[in-house]
Amino acid sequence: MGDFFRKDVKSPIQKGTVIGKITLRDGSYGYLTTKLEKKAQVKATVKEEIQKENWFAALMDGIF
Repeated sequence: MGDFFRKDVKSPIQKGTVIGKITLRDGSYGYLTTKLEKKAQVKATVKEEIQKENWFAALMDGIF
C-alpha cells in the first residue's frame, strides 16, 4: 500500500479537508494491473472537524 499524507496540515482542520491519498497496490499477486492501480486511488478526507489541541497536549506530544 502506498500512502501520501500532507505534512503541512495543522489543527484545527475543517470537515472535508483533503489530507492525502491512499493507493491500493497489488504487490506480487498480479490481480491489479497498472491501469487498475490508478483507479484504486482515493482521497483521504477529514470526516469530522478537528479542534486545535491545547498547549499542554501539544507539549506532551512533543515529549512522548
